[in-house]
Amino acid sequence: MDGYADIFNKEAIVDLLVARIDSESFMPSDYAGSLCRFEADVNETDILGWLGKQNKIGRIYFCNREKTFTAAGLGVADSIDDSQMGLEDALDLIDGDLKGEYLRVRYYGGICFDAGSEQWDGFGQFKFTVPEFELVCENEKNVFAYTAMCRQGDTKKSLKDKLAAAVEKVVLETTEKTSSQHQVLNRHNVPEKDIWLNDAGEVIRRIAAAKADKVVLSRKVTIEMKEAVDPIDLLAAVSENNVNTYEFVFEPADATAFIGASPECLYRRDERNIYSEAVAGTCPAGENDSQAEEYRNCMRQSEKETAEHEFVFADVKAGLDEICTESEIVNARQILRLKHVQHFCSRFEGVLDDQVGTSQIVAAFHPTSAVCGSPKDTSLDIITEGESFSRGWYAGPVGWIGRESSEFAVGIRSGAVDGNQIDLFAGAGLVDASEPEKEWEETENKLRQFLEVIEQKQLSGKTK
Repeated sequence: MDGYADIFNKEAIVDLLVARIDSESFMPSDYAGSLCRFEADVNETDILGWLGKQNKIGRIYFCNREKTFTAAGLGVADSIDDSQMGLEDALDLIDGDLKGEYLRVRYYGGICFDAGSEQWDGFGQFKFTVPEFELVCENEKNVFAYTAMCRQGDTKKSLKDKLAAAVEKVVLETTEKTSSQHQVLNRHNVPEKDIWLNDAGEVIRRIAAAKADKVVLSRKVTIEMKEAVDPIDLLAAVSENNVNTYEFVFEPADATAFIGASPECLYRRDERNIYSEAVAGTCPAGENDSQAEEYRNCMRQSEKETAEHEFVFADVKAGLDEICTESEIVNARQILRLKHVQHFCSRFEGVLDDQVGTSQIVAAFHPTSAVCGSPKDTSLDIITEGESFSRGWYAGPVGWIGRESSEFAVGIRSGAVDGNQIDLFAGAGLVDASEPEKEWEETENKLRQFLEVIEQKQLSGKTK
């Protein structure tokens, strides 16, 4: 069967997927233990809106900063987490699995900021999932994919039977969501402002005493809503006016959802070519172009903002040199303008050593000095002592791994949604010239992309 289907025409999509299974010249039982993926071309659609219509069966969403790749996933064809093995072994296993025939399979997931801290329920130290169903727009081509793990004794008929049973869990009809206006009941800073300012002052004193060069101290804002919030609706409202951000949702079944709109690329790999960047140094975005340029000029002249960026710049460059046969600086200290803040951004590229895999790449970059500090071990110890909550996946790598390419954002400008509670996170890079009050203002600016949507009651979603 040729052509493409409307994403909301279940019968046409199933017919296309069945035809793909029938057209493959293979015996499923010969691929026992391997993933088999079948694709149907579909019409263009609002992928995040489509995902918001789905029931919570492990929803996943990832959109790159350039909006040339968007993917939504449902269900689980395969999953690897810390209950099975350590991170390095898991990433090596994923690389090995992806050397098979089905090169379009992707593992989506994330890694916590600090493996030694308390983990969020349902997320663990890391979790990577191949969705059972995946709706993808890549370079303006739209596909709906079904992926299954082949088992001993499987036949084409058994795969089609599995497809028929699994697709019943997917909403492929044009249904409207029942909406309601959400109301904020309470906002609570963790820690409260006076405590955070005192903590920041103590960290700055330790930096001045040469205990560290830079430490990124974060804070949490907990918001209680009158009704449960659908994380897809929240991200859709936040992303509506955002620019230059990755957008993501990771929602393990029966667990909290981690969502975000991050400006920061940890790395992007295209075969053996790799790209990374240093994002650090912050100023307000301004209300207009003239004010934005004024803020940028102040940031360029600031020794404090420049020093903060240089630590991250050196860290990323050292990471690339460790895993590449060659690397270069594409540009240095350009301006990345977002809706509420602006950052220095330096970009790098390199050619990976042939022996380097995903585990070595992640180890070289994570955690970056942009979210941890410098030197890393010392900064991490200070963060562990100074923060009263677990970062979980906040500030950790989030993205996907494929056979020929992969991409990870840094999980900042993010939050965790659990029923009617929303936890938002923001951090500030402290150096010896930092002033606690100004750093608090910086974190407030970083939180604004979520807080404006929530507190101005722009958010609406399914009634629970």
